[in-house]
Amino acid sequence: MPTEWATIAEPETVTLESHCTCEEDCYGHLCFQDSYSYLEDTLFPEYLARNNKPEFIKIYGQNIGWQRLSGYAIKEADFTELYKTLTLNGDWKLEFSLAGRNLIVNRYSHDEPTGCGFIITPTEGEAE
Repeated sequence: MPTEWATIAEPETVTLESHCTCEEDCYGHLCFQDSYSYLEDTLFPEYLARNNKPEFIKIYGQNIGWQRLSGYAIKEADFTELYKTLTLNGDWKLEFSLAGRNLIVNRYSHDEPTGCGFIITPTEGEAE
């Protein structure tokens, strides 16, 4: 496990659920569009600012899918790119936590009932 997985007490956490709309009960979370807007406009820019606004990010994941795979992708430091990389075709839940300079994402889905984890780190590589 990379040392970047270290966390700080009381991280800020925002949840996105693929099936949650403002007309439904979102289990105490903000509605999807409200959470998405907060992530795009506030939390992700704060993560970038804490890491000196990198041009690229590395998305390292573990326990992905029913085969519990690990791997990484390098993408432009853009929330839309991050969202596309983390979501799947089907129902899912994403929990974004900003703790210090770390952005940690847990995803739950049919093939990941106990969750898979992603750590987003700044990188100098080029997008894939």
